[in-house]
Amino acid sequence: MTWIISPEPAASQEADDVLYAFTHEVASRYYGRDATDAEVRVALGPDEMLAPPRAMLLVARSLFGPEPEEVASRTGPAAQLAPEFSGCVGVRLLQPGIAELKRLWVVPDQRGGGLGSLLVTRAEQVAREQWGAERVRLDTRSDLVESRKLYAKLGYGEIDRYNSAQYAEHWLEKRFG
Repeated sequence: MTWIISPEPAASQEADDVLYAFTHEVASRYYGRDATDAEVRVALGPDEMLAPPRAMLLVARSLFGPEPEEVASRTGPAAQLAPEFSGCVGVRLLQPGIAELKRLWVVPDQRGGGLGSLLVTRAEQVAREQWGAERVRLDTRSDLVESRKLYAKLGYGEIDRYNSAQYAEHWLEKRFG
């Protein structure tokens, strides 16, 4: 499968939809049942968390048709985007030199194909190139086993707690260089 990963305005309907889907899944896992709309809305938090200039939401969309090398040489309608998103990741600058990943998520039926790695890599690229980050941090929960395995594979290691996130149980960091 091929994806296009691009910035999405934090206040757009697409951003709301993808973040709602992400939050619904992780909240439902946390509660051990289908999370209610009210629970999801409370957990979503403010849009400005991922708003420029110190943050960015990246959204992946499936690409149907040609292989990546063919897409690179075409313009116009030759490459059609799927109507729905495939995943997302947020990245924001915490302080000079330190960025943070937020809300990494891949649509369940598209997991296992490398999109999670691509999203993290793209977010790291944004952190380094746009904000001069020397390292990236993140927090996660123990029950998000798949994410924790991915982060370890990508070079993230455990660090001391760096924030007061309500549901965080693990704090990780990757240094560039």
